[in-house]
Amino acid sequence: MNGKNTKIFHLMPQLHLPGHHSSFSNNVVKELTIKGVINEGMHNGFTGHNWISEYDLKNKLISDYIMFPFFVNTMGRFNNILNNISSIGIISKNLLKVSRHVTLRIKDSLETVLIFITIKLNNDCQNYDLIFIHDFPRNIGLFISSLFGIIPKNTLVDVHVYTNGNTKLPKRINFLYRIYYYIMLNKINILFHSKALYEFYEDKVQLKPDKLFYTPYGLATNCEMIDKKVALKNLNIDTNKKIILFIGTMRKDKGIDLIIESLKKIDEQKYFFLLAGSMSHILDYSVDSLISSIGWDNSYTRISLEDNSSYGDYQNYFSAADVLVLPYNKSFIGASGVLANAAEFGLPVIGPEHGQIGEFINKFNLGLTFEAENINSFVDSIERFFELDKKEIESFKIGLSNMKQEQSWSNVASKLIEISKTIN
Repeated sequence: MNGKNTKIFHLMPQLHLPGHHSSFSNNVVKELTIKGVINEGMHNGFTGHNWISEYDLKNKLISDYIMFPFFVNTMGRFNNILNNISSIGIISKNLLKVSRHVTLRIKDSLETVLIFITIKLNNDCQNYDLIFIHDFPRNIGLFISSLFGIIPKNTLVDVHVYTNGNTKLPKRINFLYRIYYYIMLNKINILFHSKALYEFYEDKVQLKPDKLFYTPYGLATNCEMIDKKVALKNLNIDTNKKIILFIGTMRKDKGIDLIIESLKKIDEQKYFFLLAGSMSHILDYSVDSLISSIGWDNSYTRISLEDNSSYGDYQNYFSAADVLVLPYNKSFIGASGVLANAAEFGLPVIGPEHGQIGEFINKFNLGLTFEAENINSFVDSIERFFELDKKEIESFKIGLSNMKQEQSWSNVASKLIEISKTIN
């Protein structure tokens, strides 16, 4: 769809660090530009959106009411101070982690509120066909903006993964979360990359259907595998065992506990686990100690995956592996950036049978599924995978290629242009 004469305002939260979500924003804006869309907005400098014109606060009425730079920059400076403080002991380390996380959240929320106030006071919402908020976090700033009615009607919030860890939402959520959902989310338009998540919000949370939109996550087309032996050498891994890859944040909802439990049940002499990931922002515990206690010292390696990992790093991880495992639990029903990576590189996957991941694995024939949170089912799927013949493995690679062709960034950009005309 041609986006000529279409103008989109992009708000990219400060927590939007480099990574797969950043890749989403970069690719979407790039394709929108190709289609003739005029892109303007505010964004965190990490993401490198050089093609977005900056929203100039200096000449706005907001400067007469609120000292925007003071609030946001002061929180940023405070966070930098925390980053430069050396931790002393595990308690100090955890306290610093929490403090850094909280200051970023406050900074992010303040920024969101102040930007919406600026747009409201200057009537700038009329200048845009769409106000697009990338990678929606649990942002108190959005709640406050919604509560006071300063979010424009043509705002679209992009939700990557969000279930609050509870598939029975909203029955088991507390009163404050009920306020959060019904006051805020029913007043804004939401974009999902997961049909399962879309249906969850429509049926369980009971949001208004006319405010819910869906488009699959876009996939790159230029990712290529390298020789497995070269990739293993680059990663300093010397083994002839079957390589099982887990990549991403090592959180419980992403199944790191299931990975560790599975080590007790599968043959250490046959399999090698490549764990490439960072710990959760707040909840940290020693994966290495837990694995070491099981006796897998020589059959796994853990690589700290930072947000600034390069394409070459990902190329090594996916080229070295025989299969990617996604042991996500039942509360995780949304889209997976790692699954997108698997399609980009052509690596077969093992994932849960529910939610968007299960739907895509079955729809495109990307690999095998297992019953979420069931250790025996997970182990069985790993063992079954390595018993498959070459023809079956090749069929998975064909499915991965088909998925990549269907979910182009150009199609995602066209959908955003279509939405901008629908909600205006």
